[in-house]
Amino acid sequence: MSTATILPFSAESSESTAAMERYRQAYQVARTIADFAEKAKFTGLVLGGVLVVASSVAGQWAWARHSGFSLSLSLLACSVFPVLAGYLWEKVLQALGRLVEMNVDSAVNSSPFLSDAQRASAMFERQELTNVTNIDARIA
Repeated sequence: MSTATILPFSAESSESTAAMERYRQAYQVARTIADFAEKAKFTGLVLGGVLVVASSVAGQWAWARHSGFSLSLSLLACSVFPVLAGYLWEKVLQALGRLVEMNVDSAVNSSPFLSDAQRASAMFERQELTNVTNIDARIA
């Protein structure tokens, strides 16, 4: 009868450093998705603002020609859609970023390739990435 041999696990093995790098990259992907959510909201606000300005210009042009304000009112009404779409995409992308982050948290927590110290380090690096991005967002 043969017996199974258990090889000793080194916490600093190449598998664990490769796993740490994969988790670090996965956290960066989650952070990038969340950052893109902010850009989507900003783009919607800018497009809505452009349509409001175009509405104002069309209204001035219509007033100067003594014609109706239908184009101006149409542009003003349409300016709501990019703003709402920007906010909707922001929420969708933030949720996607959080889901990716939670999935990576679960993978880090249950990884057989990481020691407890490496798990703590990976979670701490995730927190540092979040803090740096929040500080950058407040500065800008």
